[in-house]
Amino acid sequence: MVALLQQNTKVFFAPKEKVYSPIQRAALAAANDIYATVIYDQNFGLIGLVDGQKPTAANTIGAGNHLTVTGIDSLFAQVMENFKRARYLNNASQTQLAVKDFSNALKAREALMCQLLKAVDRNATVLDAMGSRLDPTADALAACNRGGDFIEPSSLKIKLDFANWSETPVTSTKNLTLASSLLLKAEAEQKSVHVSALVRDGKIEQ
Repeated sequence: MVALLQQNTKVFFAPKEKVYSPIQRAALAAANDIYATVIYDQNFGLIGLVDGQKPTAANTIGAGNHLTVTGIDSLFAQVMENFKRARYLNNASQTQLAVKDFSNALKAREALMCQLLKAVDRNATVLDAMGSRLDPTADALAACNRGGDFIEPSSLKIKLDFANWSETPVTSTKNLTLASSLLLKAEAEQKSVHVSALVRDGKIEQ
């Protein structure tokens, strides 16, 4: 439903703010935490599902050490580009370095996936780029019960699934989008009724 507005003789339509159900609010809150979760990798720095904030004075450690988050898919895209360039130039040393980077990127991806799966365990906490603690289940519960709605806290479950995602050989450019494959499901009991919601790419999936 939209509201009809008039201003300076111009008529236009403004979309009404979307209203989410309690369980949808819970799923979105948990997804926000998941997308903000990062790991620190000794080779690549801070790694998350998606590219994060750019360097600012507020997120700088020491002289020139910035807390910029590299999305895991962006990391693989850059590694693949370096590999292709090295092969094109027929440069053995650069190719060897690119293969090593790919191996390290695989380890970083595995560590990130483990951290994300850990994040949805009840009472588990993970960190964002600023070092702040995130508790997806607690934040989901708070969002779900906002506005007087109530679900049984012990019944709330947050699950992650990397749908249609598979390992990728170094010479391929397919199936490198880990972020787009992530599916988050929130489910709980509300007034003795089982409710659930799915989030993909940060949006409720109908």
